[in-house]
Amino acid sequence: MEQIRYVKIPHADWRTEPDTHVAYGLQVQGPVRSWTVWHRYNDFLTLAYELAREFPGATPPSTLPPKSMTSWFSKIPVMGSTGTSSEVEFIEERRHALER
Repeated sequence: MEQIRYVKIPHADWRTEPDTHVAYGLQVQGPVRSWTVWHRYNDFLTLAYELAREFPGATPPSTLPPKSMTSWFSKIPVMGSTGTSSEVEFIEERRHALER
């Protein structure tokens, strides 16, 4: 099994299948190769919940960023669009916070 050297989240993409959401690209670097896996924000919530359940009383290294901004999902553009500046800023801030 490879040792993971680092994990970065350099990408956030708008998706419309199976529903409208944002997927975050996690770049994983091992000693020899790297790969990217895509996850939704809910996957991070599930991981945080499972870790808290598995290790009760342990303090997480950081808190997760907010799940949404008001009426956010109703305003997400179709895949390939860039969105409004507030939407793009929200997603970029969340991506950055998830990477911490």
